[in-house]
Amino acid sequence: MKSKDIVKFRGNLLRLLEDRLNTTNTEGGSVDLHVTMSKMANEGTDIEKLSEEFQEVLKAACDKSFRQQRTTKKTITSKSATW
Repeated sequence: MKSKDIVKFRGNLLRLLEDRLNTTNTEGGSVDLHVTMSKMANEGTDIEKLSEEFQEVLKAACDKSFRQQRTTKKTITSKSATW
């Protein structure tokens, strides 16, 4: 993994989390988001829902930041034995 990809991922992750949590990151780092998520958990926000949202954001950040490897389907040209 290249360091520029990691920087891109961090930026995408922070932006997507800010959008999803409807917060503004005042210091430009992950500290504010960590504090916001901790407050939400302590205030009785459904942890399972918060966890699912974080997982969706994490996947979206990965999809935006890293290239997807293309897989090719293998086609079977011969029939299998009938015995």
